[in-house]
Amino acid sequence: MVAYALAGNVRMDLTTDPLGQDQQGKDVFLKDIWPTQEEVQNCVLSNVDAKMFQDSYADVFEGDAHWKSITSSTGKNYQWDEASTYVKHPPF
Repeated sequence: MVAYALAGNVRMDLTTDPLGQDQQGKDVFLKDIWPTQEEVQNCVLSNVDAKMFQDSYADVFEGDAHWKSITSSTGKNYQWDEASTYVKHPPF
């Protein structure tokens, strides 16, 4: 998405068409701005750790008051509402 936005055009082949030109007028391709594996690895190692995920997902199943107020059926099978126009049991 970002590459297409930089190019200003979605009707192009990002593997062969330039995204634009640099200040000297030289074509710039996606491969020229794409990060290397080493750059990605360094970014992950310096910015991501287990505590981030532990903190973010510690209460993932709790939900807010609105979420907790939603009622649902229990059991192994979904309780189809025959009057619903949103979810219908397939006819097969």
